[in-house]
Amino acid sequence: MKIGDVVKYHFPDPKNLEKTIVLGIITFVSESLIIIDCEDTTKLKVSSKNFSCVELIKSFKKEMVVA
Repeated sequence: MKIGDVVKYHFPDPKNLEKTIVLGIITFVSESLIIIDCEDTTKLKVSSKNFSCVELIKSFKKEMVVA
């Protein structure tokens, strides 16, 4: 994954069952951290432990229709 990629993050243990995923754009990548600017204007820091929860997608519009 690289900066600018559109991704879907699946929360590993969601506290709110109505919000189990978030869509966003990667703004930072290192070996141990990814930062995602989410569509709801929040920022999400993902540690290397949860990299497997990040899914690369094609576009927001396609995913919003399906979700």
